Amino acid sequence: MINILIMKHLSKTKQFFVHLIVYAITLGILAGALFLFVPKSDIDTNVSFLNVDPAEADSLLEIMTIEQKVAQLLFVDYNQLEQTKDSLFGAYFLSTDSLDDFAETYKKISGNANVFPFFCLNNNINAPNFFSNYFDLPNAYIMMSIRDTSLLSEYFDFLIKQNTISGTSLVFSNLLNNIADTIEYDTVQIRYYLNYSEILIERFISHNLFFSVPFLKLPKKDSVFSGMLNKFYDKQFKNGLPFLYVDDYELISSLKQNYVFGGIIVGNQDIFENYETFFESDFDVLITSEKTELIYNELIKVAKSKKKFRKLLDKKVKKILLAKIWFKQNNKILNDIDEDSFKFDNISSDILLRKFKKYSSIVIKNEDNLIPVIDINSKYQCFVFGEAETKEFCNIIKNYNYSADKYLAGNPADEIKKLQFQPKSNIIFVLNNIAIDNSFASEIEKIDTSNNLIIVNFSNTENIKLLENVKHLIHIWYNDEVSQSYAAQIIFGGIESNAQLPVTISDSLYFGYGNVTNKTRIGYDIPEMVGVSSEKLLIIDSIANDAVSRYIFPGCQVFAIKDGVVIVDKCYGFHTYDKSTSVKKTDLYDIASVTKVIATTLSAMKMYEQGKLPLDVNIERYFKDTKIDYDRIKPDTLIKIDTINKNDDKNWEKKIKGLDTVQIGDSIVISFDTIIYKLTPKNNIFKVTPRLMLTHASGIQPALPILKLMLLDNDYFRKIEDLYNEGFDSVSNELSYQEKRDKIFTNRYIKDSSTVQVAEGMYLKKAYFDTLWRDTKELPVWSKKVYIYSDVNMIILQMAMDSINRQGINIYTWRNFYRPLGLNYITFLPRKNFNRAYIVPTERDNYWRNQLIWGYVHDPSAALLGGVAGNAGLFSNAHNLGVVLQMLLNGGTYGGIRFLSNSTIAKFTATQPDSHRGLGFDKWSKKQICAKDASPNTYGHTGFTGCCVWVDPDTKIVFVFLSNRIHPSANNWKINKYQIRQKIHQAIYDALILAE
Repeated sequence: MINILIMKHLSKTKQFFVHLIVYAITLGILAGALFLFVPKSDIDTNVSFLNVDPAEADSLLEIMTIEQKVAQLLFVDYNQLEQTKDSLFGAYFLSTDSLDDFAETYKKISGNANVFPFFCLNNNINAPNFFSNYFDLPNAYIMMSIRDTSLLSEYFDFLIKQNTISGTSLVFSNLLNNIADTIEYDTVQIRYYLNYSEILIERFISHNLFFSVPFLKLPKKDSVFSGMLNKFYDKQFKNGLPFLYVDDYELISSLKQNYVFGGIIVGNQDIFENYETFFESDFDVLITSEKTELIYNELIKVAKSKKKFRKLLDKKVKKILLAKIWFKQNNKILNDIDEDSFKFDNISSDILLRKFKKYSSIVIKNEDNLIPVIDINSKYQCFVFGEAETKEFCNIIKNYNYSADKYLAGNPADEIKKLQFQPKSNIIFVLNNIAIDNSFASEIEKIDTSNNLIIVNFSNTENIKLLENVKHLIHIWYNDEVSQSYAAQIIFGGIESNAQLPVTISDSLYFGYGNVTNKTRIGYDIPEMVGVSSEKLLIIDSIANDAVSRYIFPGCQVFAIKDGVVIVDKCYGFHTYDKSTSVKKTDLYDIASVTKVIATTLSAMKMYEQGKLPLDVNIERYFKDTKIDYDRIKPDTLIKIDTINKNDDKNWEKKIKGLDTVQIGDSIVISFDTIIYKLTPKNNIFKVTPRLMLTHASGIQPALPILKLMLLDNDYFRKIEDLYNEGFDSVSNELSYQEKRDKIFTNRYIKDSSTVQVAEGMYLKKAYFDTLWRDTKELPVWSKKVYIYSDVNMIILQMAMDSINRQGINIYTWRNFYRPLGLNYITFLPRKNFNRAYIVPTERDNYWRNQLIWGYVHDPSAALLGGVAGNAGLFSNAHNLGVVLQMLLNGGTYGGIRFLSNSTIAKFTATQPDSHRGLGFDKWSKKQICAKDASPNTYGHTGFTGCCVWVDPDTKIVFVFLSNRIHPSANNWKINKYQIRQKIHQAIYDALILAE
């Protein structure tokens, strides 16, 4: 009537718009009415299973008996059932420690049920109990210690995969219940719990598994807490949370007032005094832990008593059936479970568990940032209290530092009072799963005031409160060997720490508290932790052992680092072929020309950075004695030649055009360069620059003039008599070998006369040492600077640097690099620092020194210079070389100390213009003794004795190989023929696990 009256007074156009408005209002009223009368769960379509076509559920309802329907409403503990043979319930909680028992129960239930049941979990770890037979599942505290949510996501995906395999379809997480126990509603902790729960829910739901969380009573006093919970629930309900556990009947009203939840509401059997109330409530499911059969029968009675209860029953069951139909459509329903179907990935689980152990280790106290320690050379004493010795902890510490350790098996309070500490030593106390008391804690505090004391507490969290006042405290959740290793590495920077306390212990030790420490040194772990296959690395064993058996070398060390983690550290074979001494990791090898980069180039980099060694200034400024007698030197020429084969090279005519050539058969010999040298004041060894020497392009003759000091045998003399020129006239060819030797060498040290030791019982006389320098100054220098690999370049450069530093390169490298790096197995002149048993012998020299070279440098030039030279003389084990190379890979830092700038390293390791080398470093090429898959940016060096070192900055791989292939003869070149070093290096690249 109102509509008609209005229309009379309006134009047709206006009437049209009024119609629209009236209709809109009417529709709004109707919609509001529907909203009021339709349950919210029925209109919420975010829950995935509510969108399923209901036809199948309706069909099932028609044929199901009341008993079968009521059974769907009960989620039961299988182990508490009185009559398991008739069990056809809606869901089962299976808590068994045996996969066999689980499989048997699963098969029995699945075979009997007319509607497949849900298999549920009800614990914080969200995994069946029998998983512990395969995987040491972390508890909630361990997971809460980890700040990295990506690791939690990885763990949840792992659980999801295993749950899917085992047939688990629904997880009830109790995690949120921990919030109710939080002291004074710590908002930081609550926020973390909620964030953790969000990740967990999202991962499970995204994989089509059902997940349930508890609905908590909203606190009235704490508005911040209430707001956080409100936001959490609102988000999860809108995202379609399928199940919600409510343990208090009164909470339903709060739920309905504040949220729209369309999923299945689960309650506990103790909520209802009578089961009529259950049917009339918004609860859909009851969880029973005991008296299941009794509850089941009571519900049947109620359902049969009145029609309205049967309608309510159908409504609840239909929702459950829709969930099961949806689940079946989106998941593979297993018919059976056994050992074959349950494939547990041991490698993946091991990696995951290691990550939990690594990233849950908490540095609780760290005053003055002592951890990780910087002064690696300090004294350390380690005392272990507790159940058992922590051998792995002590072993890992010894990889970084010489430390003494002692296991104390008695009462900790008594033992601690007996301890005596070395002066200026750092103390490490290990509490290995023991409970300390106040008296022990008091003694610790006394020690802590006068020493740098680090306490590592394994397992027992109750100790943390008593240790609140110590300066340095690390807590480790586990106490197995892996955890011991990580604990030791945290102290010395082998791994980083970013964990937090999962609970509030006191005002100063609260949830979320924990010190962040950095990784500063190489670490130790399984290769898989850095994406390398342990199984594929085993080929290295085969290659190395085969090489030993084929007399390619008596033994070797192989060492490799990936991403700062040692992935290979092995020894093979023996010192010599008599097999009397096995190779050990602490053995020292003569690394020959690797000295050029690990000592000489390293020093040049430091001095360049300090402005002491400009690269493009002639080195004459650094020498006092530059006098050369030019009148006694004749000019000479060098003709450099090459050959090509006409049949192999189609462009041979173009290549020989304009060049002097001579043809021999199909080969053409080409004279492509003629270099004239003549020593003049403008052209001698002092007129070259460090850059030219580092790139081996100085033009200086590549070898020192030492043959006249070496070839004492008559056969050698007859072959090269012309070598004996002025200065050696007194050494007559008529003399015997011994007479000639006695002219040049003595068999003992004589002060101011014979001080340069070249071998056991063999010293060079000073007169001949001085003559060697005179002849070195007169070495030919070619006018055209072409690449010729040279020992002399690095020797003269080293002499120049020694002059600048006013100390030998052996002292300079020790002070500036090796000692602060914590290296104890690298040295020049090893016989001064090591027993010969630690040194691997090289060649049996039958032509000059007439002895087995053992503990003295093999290279003759370095030997005649006293064992300290720029080209050779350094002895080392593989591990120590790896540390130096890792420092370079790190950009010049190691152990919290900066040794070089990143720009300096980049400059020296880059390929130089008009050269295939870096400055001092060799570079990767197909012809190099290097893995074919190493990147073109790879740099390093090789050594005549059978060594090589390589750094690949692209893949973050450091590789060290040491052998004594020259034992007993330097003529043994099998190592090159069979490409042993290349094959072992390539094996590391072949073991890389490519990301899928």
